[in-house]
Amino acid sequence: MASNGQPPATLPKPGRHWLVSFIFALLIFGGGFLVGGAATIGVIHRHMMDSQRHPEKMPERITKHLKRRLRLSDTQAQSVQQILEKHQRNLSNIFQEVKPRIDAEFEETRKDVDSVLNPDQAKKWDERFKYFHDKWTPPILKAPAPAPEPKTP
Repeated sequence: MASNGQPPATLPKPGRHWLVSFIFALLIFGGGFLVGGAATIGVIHRHMMDSQRHPEKMPERITKHLKRRLRLSDTQAQSVQQILEKHQRNLSNIFQEVKPRIDAEFEETRKDVDSVLNPDQAKKWDERFKYFHDKWTPPILKAPAPAPEPKTP
């Protein structure tokens, strides 16, 4: 008994509040991890798709990146961009030469798989094939406009 004549107050037994708090913190951390990871993947995917769809922008983007990272002067940056544009034109020409062969191989693949499918499966296969082919194969690289010839007096 307590000195004032009342029974001593009983303290609540230590509960598992720490476990609930730990699980809650873990859920919050895991949710943040998933959301952050998904956002990062989305940004990377969008950037890669944009690079594929608009390759003509790449020399300028690469030059801006190199100018910042390598601290290029304006003259150096201009020279680097001209070099990248020249080589992009060369790569575009090579790609244009090879593209018909690549397209023929894709078409042959589509037909070979079609040959073992029933009509319903073949229809679904053709739809999926077209979707993935259009989404994941780059269009013919568009060469940037040729650099203007320097004017001679």
